[in-house]
Order: sequence, then C-alpha cells, then structure tokens
Amino acid sequence: MAQHPVLSFDTHAAVVSLVDSGMPERQAETVVRLQVRLIEQHFATRADVGKVNSTVESFRQEVNGKLESFRQDVNGKLDLFRQEVDGKLESLRQEFKADLASLKSELIKWMIGTNLAFATVLIAAIKVF
Repeated sequence: MAQHPVLSFDTHAAVVSLVDSGMPERQAETVVRLQVRLIEQHFATRADVGKVNSTVESFRQEVNGKLESFRQDVNGKLDLFRQEVDGKLESLRQEFKADLASLKSELIKWMIGTNLAFATVLIAAIKVF
C-alpha cells in the first residue's frame, strides 16, 4: 500500500470553484483528479522525509567516524614527528654542549700557554735588564 501525502486539499470545493468559473463539471473533475495524482506522485510524505533524514544521519555518522579516524591518524603521526624532532634537538644540544666544553678546554689551554709564554718573556726581559 503506497503511502500518500497528508495534504488538506478539498477536491469537492476545487471542482465547485472551477464549475462556478465556467468550466464544465466533467472537465473540472478531470482537472482536479489530475491535480490529486500530481500531489500524490510528487509530494514527499513524512516517510519519504524520514528516509532522507535517516540516510543523511547515517552519512553524517560515517563521515564523522572517518574524520575521527583521520584525526587520530594525523595526531599519531604528529606525535611521532614531535618525538623524532625532540630527539634530534636533544642530540644537537648534547653535541653543542660537548663542543662548547671542548672549546672551553682549548681556550683554557691557550690562555695558560700564552700566559706562561708571556711570563717567560717577562722573566727573561727582567733578567736582561
């Protein structure tokens, strides 16, 4: 049984109105019958709207599920990337600290060497004079 739209359309009043305006009664009945058929065939029923709403809701849930999965995938990859970058930064920090300690040690050696050389020259100059 096909479900027809619930529409308040007074077919008798429509026929009477057409007849009152000069249309023959048989022709008025045919016109109104065609209008009713158009209404039944082309107007959406509550069931039709319900099906569309159900389909849209199902699609929305599917899209939201896929978006959430995508979001989790991206967040997981971002976390891995952050960990990798943090690891590389920490490695660079340690390298920098080691290089800085090495340079500090070299500078101290040069300063001691330069001061000893200066002291030697100063002592030699004092002995000469």
